[in-house]
Amino acid sequence: MTKQILSAIFMGALLLVSGFAQRAGGDSRAEPMLISARVDANGSVIMNQMVIGDTVVDTTTKTGQALLQIREREQARITQTHGSIQEVGRAQIQERNGQIVQAHAISLIETAELVEGEVGEQVRRVANDLKEAAQLMAVAENRVEVRGGIARLFFGSDRVAVNEMKNQMDQSREHIQEMEQLMTNVTDEAVHAMIQEQIQNMETRLEQVAVRVQTERQDKGLFGFLFRN
Repeated sequence: MTKQILSAIFMGALLLVSGFAQRAGGDSRAEPMLISARVDANGSVIMNQMVIGDTVVDTTTKTGQALLQIREREQARITQTHGSIQEVGRAQIQERNGQIVQAHAISLIETAELVEGEVGEQVRRVANDLKEAAQLMAVAENRVEVRGGIARLFFGSDRVAVNEMKNQMDQSREHIQEMEQLMTNVTDEAVHAMIQEQIQNMETRLEQVAVRVQTERQDKGLFGFLFRN
């Protein structure tokens, strides 16, 4: 137990040092060298490694460092999304899954840059398609969220926006299926694992979008039945 506690303290200090290193990196346009470590099953700290799915990645390599930086930027984007949600100030606000899918899609585009040749071009094309679908889904989700209380009371949810959420969710799932087919041609184990992780994250969020769509479609308001088929 003591060893695990010490390992946790060490990891916290490591992240703090990494943060200071990033801020002191000089040219803000350059990616700083990030420090990484993982704790194994015995509670021991192993330096310069991170785990992506079931794959252990050496972060001292060029690819490993690039993947670590992609993950750091992804986490920053998702944290920023949570911050924007809190600023809205609604007690019942739902998490904006479209924006989070978009954050994962951007990371997928960055990861695709590590795939060479024709396969890389195809992966980047599908990743960009995912990003565009996520952007449209986020816009529609925001329209649903800002539906006024009186309008929602009398007419229910914004059915046009809800239908757009559903359409973009379906498009995203089709793009993911295409990406999964392309993944069979990605030979780098670490890059493959990162793409798989991002796809799984998006699939989880899309499942929540599906639940949201179903819930919103049931919100017909007092007179909404007059405008629905």
